[in-house]
Amino acid sequence: MTSNENQKKLAEDLDKVFAEYDSKTHGYLDIAVIGEVSSGKSSFLNALFDCPKSEPKFSVSARAGETKVVKFELIGSHLRILDTPGLQDTDKTNSEKTKNLLNNGVDIGILILQGAATESQRANLDLLKEKTNKNGTENFFVVLNKVDQHSKEILQQIKIQWREVLNLDPNTQIYEVSCKGYDDKDKLIDPITSEEMDIPLDEFGIPKTIRGVQDVKDEIFKVCFSNGKIAFIANAVSQKQPAAMGIIATACAASVGAILVPGTALIIGATQATAISSLFFLYKGSFPDKTEVARIMSVFGKGTGLGLGAVTASFVMSFLPPTGVLELSSIMIIVPYMSASLLLVNFLLSKGMEIKNSDTLDHEFERVNKKLIKAVATVNFLDIPKISKADFWRKLLANVQITL
Repeated sequence: MTSNENQKKLAEDLDKVFAEYDSKTHGYLDIAVIGEVSSGKSSFLNALFDCPKSEPKFSVSARAGETKVVKFELIGSHLRILDTPGLQDTDKTNSEKTKNLLNNGVDIGILILQGAATESQRANLDLLKEKTNKNGTENFFVVLNKVDQHSKEILQQIKIQWREVLNLDPNTQIYEVSCKGYDDKDKLIDPITSEEMDIPLDEFGIPKTIRGVQDVKDEIFKVCFSNGKIAFIANAVSQKQPAAMGIIATACAASVGAILVPGTALIIGATQATAISSLFFLYKGSFPDKTEVARIMSVFGKGTGLGLGAVTASFVMSFLPPTGVLELSSIMIIVPYMSASLLLVNFLLSKGMEIKNSDTLDHEFERVNKKLIKAVATVNFLDIPKISKADFWRKLLANVQITL
């Protein structure tokens, strides 16, 4: 079969994937963030989107007793954020407005807590659970903010209290975060002298006191990847490279999960296509058509046969029951292939370069792919739950440098 025929066949295979995926890329990603005034919702959102302190997307000026108009804020072209105190707003008109705004449901709900548990947040959680329920899956997150104010022992007691008050399922995680540093009044205080110091910033201008937010972001990216809207949230992140690595790491983690279930071939293809499309949107502000995605997918591994090897392995996995060793072998073939191709797509797009066949690209793909295979080969089968997490791939891929 010729290269053009292969490309055409791949485009045809992607028809089913894109029929569903395209329908999602024309809407919005809606995220509702509920929590008491002064619970740190705005600081959390600034940290979630990697905002420099000097360029926050969300105002941190609200104080207890103050109120603001409750509405969806458009962030970028396809992301809407509802930042509200919820059903406990001191302005009861806003409480009703919150209910009305959530009537049509949202993609993701985030409940921001702080300090000792209060019964008042139970109603807010129930609202988020109801309004994020999509096909039997409740895409809500419980976030305990300002954990830097408590010792480890007290913090665990607070979490136990919140679990009881909110009647949380044992499998529902309470994420511990600290988003201190976005308010100009935030300071580091010397525990001995009580001297106040400015909070240091990292190379991107983000407060170094931010803690725990990446874990929440990983799970939100996972949800957005599964519903085809990861491009929208990635595009809203202030720094493109961390956003791109979030897309790629999430795709790798999703591929590991896909290998463990039937129908791997189509899922792997959909995952790679979604990641490529999302990277295009991140850098160009628009999605490529399926023919362009198919062309790009056919570029990588052409000279080494690795592309064919990865596809063959995924088809084999589609028909065989889980055995353990076979899954790990497939992970060692498929995921490095995917991550190497996505790293190169990201590099070329970030430099404004064309993605096309060349000996140089083939050699770099082969080098990166071998490096990743070697890294994954050191992972024990018992660590598959670990490599099913985006955090594992983000850290592993951070050590890979593209040398085109």
